[in-house]
Amino acid sequence: IQLAEQLQHIPAPERIVEAALRSVIRQYPEATSAIVSAVEAAGGRMGLPGAISQGIDVPGCKELLDRWRSEPVMLATRFIRAVAAVRLLQLRPASETHVMLALLRHAGTRSNAGILRPSEYLLAALAEVASETQLPTALVLLRAEGLTDPRMPQHAVGTNLLTSIQARASNDSASVR
Repeated sequence: IQLAEQLQHIPAPERIVEAALRSVIRQYPEATSAIVSAVEAAGGRMGLPGAISQGIDVPGCKELLDRWRSEPVMLATRFIRAVAAVRLLQLRPASETHVMLALLRHAGTRSNAGILRPSEYLLAALAEVASETQLPTALVLLRAEGLTDPRMPQHAVGTNLLTSIQARASNDSASVR
């Protein structure tokens, strides 16, 4: 949410959204089908966690799927634009960046590539957004101590996630902190 608020007034958000989506797909090829699956779910009134409640109809979603299913970046950018324009959203601000983050998180969940995939999609998008906007971007993990506590069941996954975050931060020339 903070990132979406930071980027709410940037020029050409659609260009940044498209670049972030392309970056995620380039790094995680399974994101192609996961993004389509997430759009299908939202179009089927299953909602988009963090953005659209279940039962909400996304206008034009079926037409978007019919036209752009084979081009997931175009499908996603048009879906994101349509969702950001709807006023029945769970999120504020209702920006394209915020909808993109919700879509990528949900696509990561639907990818069946492990419980870290939603975070990995978001980290890849975050790095691309930071690069495109030339804004230093802060990543804040709330309750991160649970990730590395050896008594917690998710200890190995948490350690892997923190390692991934540290690697991303060191590779992105300090654009992600």
